Amino acid sequence: MKQNNKTNLIFGMALAMLAAGVLSCSQILDDPLNVRDPADTLDIQTNQPDDTVKSIQRKNIVESFGHFSCPSCPEAETKLIPYIHHDTSLGIPHVESFVVINYHADFSGPDPWVDPEVVAYAEIYGYNNTLPQIKLNGSNARYGVPEKGFKVDEYESLLSNQDNYDQNTPLQITLDTSSLSYDTAANSAAFNFSAANLSDTALSQLTFYITAAKNKPVFGIITGEFLWEVIVVKLLQTDKDGRTLSVASLDSKASTGFSVLLTVPDEAKKHIKPHPDYGPEKISDYSIIIFCKDESGFILNTLAHNYNPVSHE
Repeated sequence: MKQNNKTNLIFGMALAMLAAGVLSCSQILDDPLNVRDPADTLDIQTNQPDDTVKSIQRKNIVESFGHFSCPSCPEAETKLIPYIHHDTSLGIPHVESFVVINYHADFSGPDPWVDPEVVAYAEIYGYNNTLPQIKLNGSNARYGVPEKGFKVDEYESLLSNQDNYDQNTPLQITLDTSSLSYDTAANSAAFNFSAANLSDTALSQLTFYITAAKNKPVFGIITGEFLWEVIVVKLLQTDKDGRTLSVASLDSKASTGFSVLLTVPDEAKKHIKPHPDYGPEKISDYSIIIFCKDESGFILNTLAHNYNPVSHE
């Protein structure tokens, strides 16, 4: 009997020690200070480009430069309508790949949509006061059309010259929609975006530009009933901390990211002729366009978020 009691005592002590060990282990696992950060479990390669992918389909961007007081601008703008609304009935090849934005640059006469950043941007090309102008992927010469001073009828030759288009690009731009937030009171949008180099060679001197463009058209001043479309209300070239959106080099299969705060001016007072269908838009109504230029000024790729121009036909 004494032997049995001794055995039971030893067995009971062993069970107690085992239970204490299990409890201690459980407490460690349940202790939030000891739980591994989920971010630490991420494979760092998940944020890197796929080694097997060298390029993706590019999106072409047409940058139009105009002004309410420019007498030839309405005619030029009408030539862009099929590309703005992706009119496939006209048989335009790859029309769905186009994003069109309309800058209002400097010109004599009133135009409430002229933005200082846009004027500075247009000055790089020497476009101010020589409107209308158009730029395809940042380089008309690449497509056999003069960079400046061409006639309105050359719009069609530029846009229809599909044989020379670069259908693929090594640069992938991604907007992190989970980070996108709108502040209606401040009329601003905050978001993160990234760029990845899919190619086997480094990309040099990349500069990123962000625009907020209207999805609703607006009435002009001189032109009366003519409706101007996809007007850029803000052009941004810096991140939320005021640093230029650029990188000196992006290595092969590498990626980089930026945090942006895009604040746009209140457009309520800009409308000459308010209309329920063509009136002011909220910050969340705008399309966000991100494009990237290389060291030659050629636009490698474009991302369009919420690009949905309202048809007024």
